[in-house]
Amino acid sequence: MRSGFAALLLVTIALAVFASCADDPPPACKLVNTDCDVIYQPTFTNIYTRTIEPKCGIDNGACHSAEGRRGGLSLETESIAYQALLTGYVEAGDPACSEFAVRIDSPGEDYQMPVGDALTPPERCAILQWIENGAVR
Repeated sequence: MRSGFAALLLVTIALAVFASCADDPPPACKLVNTDCDVIYQPTFTNIYTRTIEPKCGIDNGACHSAEGRRGGLSLETESIAYQALLTGYVEAGDPACSEFAVRIDSPGEDYQMPVGDALTPPERCAILQWIENGAVR
């Protein structure tokens, strides 16, 4: 009986330790490559209509729609998305230390956005270049 309890206790502790790893926040900064091939001109309108709108909250789920607002972030319209991203998620001119860039440029990590299917390298590249170029509208 004792060995069964000890084994159960060890399994419980191991699960708690590993489960806590999934909730680790993304790093504040990471090395990003902006010398890459884009899929479209890196303007915010292109980024919104060709990547954010269909993949981050409107067409493929409700993570960042008006109803979803995961993490408090709504990307329901181009105007709302632009204001929201520049209020805490994007450091204009600095993609390496922009949370938005860190999350979209981390395929396979627990904090990858969008969840599930990562953006393609050319999509990520357009977003990184847009941020590097000052995140203008």
